[in-house]
Amino acid sequence: MECYRVLRLEGIGEPNPGGAGFPEQSQYWCVPAERLKEMFAGKKGGSNSSSAYSGALNGLKGRNLLQMNGGLVWTPTEDGKCQRAERSL
Repeated sequence: MECYRVLRLEGIGEPNPGGAGFPEQSQYWCVPAERLKEMFAGKKGGSNSSSAYSGALNGLKGRNLLQMNGGLVWTPTEDGKCQRAERSL
């Protein structure tokens, strides 16, 4: 969750697109899954970072704290909702 929050604060990503597997368009802030993985690997370090990332991501998805579709990751909570200004991006 920390990596998602940091990327969002840096303005990395965009409001969610509409369509199958996504919430109503522009409701949640999405970050690219690859950027999230790169940031996690940089913080975790070591040769096991890929499996650690998969485990962490699956755990957060299982608790409905993160969702993923089409290479984008978002948090379906109040923290992940787009602000009015972000929706117009």
